[in-house]
Amino acid sequence: ALKAAAEAKQARLVEESKARLKEMEEQEEQKAIAEREQAEAKEKAKVMAAEMAVQTAKKNAEIEAAAITTAQKEAEEKLAAVEIKIQRLKAEEAANVKARAEAKAKHDTE
Repeated sequence: ALKAAAEAKQARLVEESKARLKEMEEQEEQKAIAEREQAEAKEKAKVMAAEMAVQTAKKNAEIEAAAITTAQKEAEEKLAAVEIKIQRLKAEEAANVKARAEAKAKHDTE
């Protein structure tokens, strides 16, 4: 009876050890899954950060392009204004030359 009780106790201890071992294996598996999910989340975060950086750079490039276009248009408008002034000055000079020639011709005929 004592031997049977000892064998039963030993069998119970073996079953408890097997159960603890199985529980430890399950915990290790859960830990591995959690670590893998964490690594995937970190990778996704890196990708999202990179995508955001690309979008920011794209927006900055668009803003810069718009500023360049605006500056170009302003320069074209200034150039057009200067060309109009030059044409006006040429016309005034031509009128002055004509008036002087007419005055000289009138003076010469007198």
